[in-house]
Amino acid sequence: MLWIYRMNRMNRRIDMAKDAYRSTNKKDEYPQMTKWLERKEKIAKHESYLSWIHSGEHPPLRIHWIPPGLNTIRTLKLTKHPSVHAVKIPEVIHRYGATFFRAALCRFLVQLKNPHFSGRRLEDAVDSLFLGISHVSTYHRVKFLQYDNLTDVFSTADSIHVQPSRKDKHGKDINGRFDTALVRINDSEGPMQVTRDTRVAQVRLVFTVPEKSADYLFEGIPVKDRPRHLAYVEWFSPFGTQPDENCGLYKVSRCNVEGGRLASVVDVRRLVRSIHLFPRFGRIADRDWTSSTVLDQCTTTYSFGLYKFYYMKSNIAGIVLDLTGVVYKSTGRSRVSAGTS
Repeated sequence: MLWIYRMNRMNRRIDMAKDAYRSTNKKDEYPQMTKWLERKEKIAKHESYLSWIHSGEHPPLRIHWIPPGLNTIRTLKLTKHPSVHAVKIPEVIHRYGATFFRAALCRFLVQLKNPHFSGRRLEDAVDSLFLGISHVSTYHRVKFLQYDNLTDVFSTADSIHVQPSRKDKHGKDINGRFDTALVRINDSEGPMQVTRDTRVAQVRLVFTVPEKSADYLFEGIPVKDRPRHLAYVEWFSPFGTQPDENCGLYKVSRCNVEGGRLASVVDVRRLVRSIHLFPRFGRIADRDWTSSTVLDQCTTTYSFGLYKFYYMKSNIAGIVLDLTGVVYKSTGRSRVSAGTS
């Protein structure tokens, strides 16, 4: 049946081409064939309009159409099943770089249950919480879908990759990829303002806790309010009030505390979209840098280490990551955020 359907469609296309060619004077036929097809389409549309008028049906609902390039509405999507089941906590710390995973998850759970806790009371509650889990399930990709009102189809507009290093089928090493993203930190009313309501972070892990442990970890929280997917992120500094006077972009930098990186566990629904970073090389580019290591190998010898990334959003022209005077080592440690959840 499928073959017959395809043959019928092909025959119709051939007949249309033949009819269009017969309407020409056989000289310079392509413009004439195009004009003939345009007229046929207009006649068909007019006939459809007349048939609707005579039928007496209600007018069709008007759909507000947004050009695809300007439609910034995104729907977050994760796979039904995790990329890797039952990843041990030591492997999470070693392979994914989530150094302070336990402490960050404890802080997230305490703040979720007791949002009014702060200061010493918060620290004591975090220290006394027992996780009681030995593994988590991880996801290696977060997709953002956009909807087309004309075709009624969802398509992938953006994605965040969170995948450790691995080997391909030929045994060759493939470097890990941990994308940076905009994370919403404020729930202010009205339209979201990028510089006020979001912050840049590197996503190191997207995971879910075991279902058997969920009741214990989220005790006292209604099931409908429990976050299912969580993300371990390493923070950059908040946006400044004004962009850089030279390039018109905003500056942010790694948040280091006592030689470590500021980190938190957040609900994955707070991820707004991905952010691309690239170095400002200066007069001499470091040839040892690669796309997978440049965030970790910027040392004090690179005194004007600047990273830029471009973010198309309303009136925000872009953002610059300033690493001037910040030490990064490939074995750098992370530290848990004390003020961001």
